[in-house]
Amino acid sequence: MPPGDARPSRRLPGRGLLAPRVRPWCPCAEGGEEEVTTPRAVIRHVPHKIDTHPLGEITVTARCLDAGCGWSLIATADLKAADTAMMTHTGLHGHPTFTRTYEDVALVRRLELNEGQPDMPPLPSAEEHARATA
Repeated sequence: MPPGDARPSRRLPGRGLLAPRVRPWCPCAEGGEEEVTTPRAVIRHVPHKIDTHPLGEITVTARCLDAGCGWSLIATADLKAADTAMMTHTGLHGHPTFTRTYEDVALVRRLELNEGQPDMPPLPSAEEHARATA
């Protein structure tokens, strides 16, 4: 069998699993041939929708872009107060240009739900978030 070729997979009787393929280009530790089980997947288009999580909130931070100005706004969920703070800074110092960063928790939903799956997953706890980002 030339390198790069492999035997086709065979279905095992009474099971949805595939028989192993021998891939001569994948040597195992002893330098021989390695048997690899290769599953097959069915890929289909499933429509999704993304929105802000209903239990989450949108926050905004801002920073003045005037050279030498160190003014910044810490994250706040009060968007009107953030706008007011930037306008106040402009009124006091004449700096009209800011960067604004909006952040929210996104929720992706399958439009075609699997039976038994919750419609909306809960937000992770602070401990789960710390473990995931560590």
